Amino acid sequence: MDKAIGPVLLAGQRVQHQRVDIVANNIANASTSGFRAQMSIASEHVMQRAGPSVSMPRLATALTDARPGVLTMTGVPLDFAIEGPGFFLIGLADGRQALTRAGSFIRRGDGTLGTPDGAALLGEGGGPIALPEGGGPIVLARDGTLSSGGAIIGRVGVVAEDAAGQRLAGARFALDGPAEPAEGAGLRQGVLESSNVSPVQALAELIDASRRYEMFQSMVEEDDRRIRNVIETFSRQT
Repeated sequence: MDKAIGPVLLAGQRVQHQRVDIVANNIANASTSGFRAQMSIASEHVMQRAGPSVSMPRLATALTDARPGVLTMTGVPLDFAIEGPGFFLIGLADGRQALTRAGSFIRRGDGTLGTPDGAALLGEGGGPIALPEGGGPIVLARDGTLSSGGAIIGRVGVVAEDAAGQRLAGARFALDGPAEPAEGAGLRQGVLESSNVSPVQALAELIDASRRYEMFQSMVEEDDRRIRNVIETFSRQT
C-alpha cells in the first residue's frame, strides 16, 4: 500500500480549489473597468522520499492576462482610457502608490482628480492634479496633457507595465519599482476600458475546475475506504 496516494490526491484537490477561487474572482470582476483576468498555471513537484519519488501537483502561480479590454465610449469628460501598454498611477489613502487601468475619475472635494473611492490620480511628477474652478471644459490630449480653457493644468502620467507588482483589490496592482513612463501609450478622453474577462470562457473554466475538484474528492473518499478496509482486514486476522 502506497501511503503517498492520499497526499497526492489532496494536493490535486487543493490545486482545483485554487483554480475555482481564481476563476470565481475573474467572473466577479467581469464588469470591473480595467480589470485584468488571472490565469492559473499548474506545475509538478517531485517529492523525494526513501522509496520511489512521487510527483505532486501544485499551482505554480497565477499569471495576469495582459491583454487590454475593449474600449467603450462614455462621453464623460473625466473618463480616461489608455491605448497601448501602461497604467495610471494613483495615490491611496494609506500613502501607498498603486497602478490601475480603471480610468473613471471624479473631481474630489479638494479640487483634485481622483477615483470614486478616494484615491488621487497622480501626474507625471508624482503629485495630484488640481482642477481649476470655473476654468472651462477639461480637455485631455493623447500625450496626457490636461487643459482647461486653453490653459495647461497638468499631465497624466502613464507608468510602464513592468512596475506592476502584487495584485490588490479590484483592478489595482501595487507599485513595484520605479514609476518609469510607458513607451507607446496614448490617452483617450470620454472612454473607458472594460474588463478583459470573457464570461463564457471563465464559466467553462469554472465548470472544468469544479468537476475536477469533485473527481479528486471521489478519489480521496475511495482511498479512505480502501485504507479502512485494509485496517479492518488486518484487525480480523489478529
